[in-house]
Amino acid sequence: TIANCSISDNSSYGVWLTGNSGECNGNTIAACTIRENSSYGVYLLGVIGQCDGNRIHGNQISKNVTNGIYLSYADGNRVEANHVWGTTGAVTYGIRTSSITTGNFIFKNTFLDIETILEQIGRGCSTRFEYECYDVGHLYNLAHLLDRKLVEPPLFVQTIFGVLGGIGADHENLQFMR
Repeated sequence: TIANCSISDNSSYGVWLTGNSGECNGNTIAACTIRENSSYGVYLLGVIGQCDGNRIHGNQISKNVTNGIYLSYADGNRVEANHVWGTTGAVTYGIRTSSITTGNFIFKNTFLDIETILEQIGRGCSTRFEYECYDVGHLYNLAHLLDRKLVEPPLFVQTIFGVLGGIGADHENLQFMR
């Protein structure tokens, strides 16, 4: 467990967990400030899929050069309630998974999480958001937030079609989502 700490100004990774044969399973990274590292803030690398069942929770992760959090060959990990912002490199990501890490990745995003982000980062920092909608239910969720005055028009809504778990990419669905 890595908890209640400050990690900054490293020449590569803030936190790097790697292993095979279960050596990187079941760790917790919680309540840390991880910032201004020259590569990743948090990097979980499993060799042959062996960096599983970890929890990354409640961290402040900012101003790392490439990624805030990067999971590679790592499944079944919980990433929740982190504030990830300000990656500084040319090609950067807040949270990124490799293409082989998508089978059992848990990314918690409840209505309470969304409300907290809208309040703290939206209103608190005068940030405007883009709303990606992969299905009609997302449009109803956005309408709910609008009714509660948690978001204000004008809204930048981007509809996404044809991805696994979202609405299909055909003419009828385009008409339905308009």
